Amino acid sequence: MLDLVQGLRRRSMSLGSTILILGMLALAPSSAAGQGSTVFGSLYRQTPQGAFLGVPNVPVTTLCPQVGRSSASFTDFYGRYWIYNVPVGQCNLEIWVSGFGTAPLVYVISVFPQATPINPLPI
Repeated sequence: MLDLVQGLRRRSMSLGSTILILGMLALAPSSAAGQGSTVFGSLYRQTPQGAFLGVPNVPVTTLCPQVGRSSASFTDFYGRYWIYNVPVGQCNLEIWVSGFGTAPLVYVISVFPQATPINPLPI
């Protein structure tokens, strides 16, 4: 009889825990709902000898009507940049060649749901 009561308690606690967890999941916002796409690409310069070199430490941002301007992503040693959580749709890609005190180079881009590769851009 004691085994039967203990088994029922375990089953009841297990069912209660399951209901509690399902309730919490139903009330929690979906993690995928707020996420956007990743925009990535590279910046380069051509030397007088004809070599193409990545340009490091250049700030790159996106400006989208839905969310405004993104935080700056700085190009790495090879001129590569990644901007995360960019909303899908049309946005401006801003290249701040002379820093934030001057107007950026602006490219209109279409942002796709999964990832948006941008062709290498000369600066």
